[in-house]
Amino acid sequence: METLEEQSGDRVGARLEVVEEGLAEVLRLLQMQQKPSKVERTKAYYESQRLLNARVFRRGHPRVQATLEYLFRTSCILVSLIDEVILLILLCIMDVLHPDSRLYMSILFVSIAMQVVHLLFLTIVTIEMVKQLMFRVASIADMLSVYVSIVLLYAGLYTVLAYVDPTCFSGLNAEDFEGPTKALSVFGNFIYFSNVAMASVGFGDIFPSSGVARSIVFTETLMSVGFLCILFGNIEYKDPTEMEDPTPSLDMGMGPDRHGTHVPLLSVGHEDTSM
Repeated sequence: METLEEQSGDRVGARLEVVEEGLAEVLRLLQMQQKPSKVERTKAYYESQRLLNARVFRRGHPRVQATLEYLFRTSCILVSLIDEVILLILLCIMDVLHPDSRLYMSILFVSIAMQVVHLLFLTIVTIEMVKQLMFRVASIADMLSVYVSIVLLYAGLYTVLAYVDPTCFSGLNAEDFEGPTKALSVFGNFIYFSNVAMASVGFGDIFPSSGVARSIVFTETLMSVGFLCILFGNIEYKDPTEMEDPTPSLDMGMGPDRHGTHVPLLSVGHEDTSM
């Protein structure tokens, strides 16, 4: 025959099982009733866009699919590279033409129009990237591609501006505006200057000396400050001791102990093996 203590222990264990089942059901109902926050809805939106892109490129060979996805996601930097390559080709053609010729002026107008269209495209991409940064759904590859694209864009703008007015920037060598590699030399110097302006360093070896040049440099520094502030502002330190337990649990503790941690008495989803 069971003793009175054993019978009492069995009844307590049965009651605890009933309480665990009831609390688990209450927790499930509460989780179902919770409405998703704005951050969760935004993350779900970008996840659906990612799945949609994967569904669009699902057909064909796996290697072809991976290549298409890579091109689709890195379209920003690809557009920038293509735009700058075409710009350099046009500038090299301008180097062999007379500055007063009609073809020279036509190519110069096309070069300026290309940079304006590129600026509008990159502005839209940057706004979308800022939204992703604010909701912490942007990837490192996306941020790097936008950063490089901005540097290339403004390097092209500065190069075209230097062709229109060679005195708008100070600190450039006169040899850079001579010879068959004039376009490459000027563009290389302005890639360096654009990266320095984007990083908000400002060494002072190359600096704008006209109002138009200062205005363009101001827009780049303003864009870089906003981009970098949002980027580094979304980096947060998380204490490992405060990380959530991936296993579902319902805390029924008596309060914090002398170390400041909460002592649980009942955990849903785990059986008490001590009895």
